[in-house]
Amino acid sequence: MAHIFLYGPSGSGKSTIGNILSERLGRKLIDVDQTIEASARMLIRDIFAAEGEAGFRIREQRALKDAASDIEPCIISLGGGALLNPESRAFAESKGTILFLDVSVAILEQRIANKPNQRPLLAVKTDCAQPPAPGKGKPIAQLLAERAEHYGSFPYRVVVGTGSPDETADRVQAVLGLLS
Repeated sequence: MAHIFLYGPSGSGKSTIGNILSERLGRKLIDVDQTIEASARMLIRDIFAAEGEAGFRIREQRALKDAASDIEPCIISLGGGALLNPESRAFAESKGTILFLDVSVAILEQRIANKPNQRPLLAVKTDCAQPPAPGKGKPIAQLLAERAEHYGSFPYRVVVGTGSPDETADRVQAVLGLLS
C-alpha cells in the first residue's frame, strides 16, 4: 500500500481531512508545512520573508522527499504549490496516490480571511482594484487562475466546502477505494 498525498490550494482543508483520514485508516499524518516550520524553527511566512518563495520551495522539496521516505504508508498533506516542480510531482506520483482537494474561490476567501497572516502567497479579497502591497500576496482568484492547468491535471479529486469534514473524508475514501 502506498502513501496518500493530499494536495490543493492553501485553505482547501488538507490538514483537516488528513487528520480524519489518519485516524480512520490508522496511518501517520505528515503535514509538510508543519515539518518545514519545525525544521526551520520559523513560520512559513517568515521563511518567505527571509528566503523568498525560491528558498521555501527548496525546503518544501526536501520535506516532501523526507516524508515519502517513510516505509509505512502515510497520509501526507502538501502545501498548495508543492507539486508545481515537475520533479516533485513525479516523485510523489512514484510514491503513492495524489488526491486533489478542489475548492471554490468564495470558500477559500472565507477560510483565508480567518487566517490572513498564515498564507504568504494569498491576499484575502479577489476583487481588489489595486494590486496587493509587496509581500501581501495575490488575490485568491488570480493564484487559482495561474495554477488552473496544473491543478486541473490531477485525476483523483474531491470537491470540498460542501458538507462537513467527515463527509468530505468519506468522499476521499470512496474516490481512493478505501472505504472501511
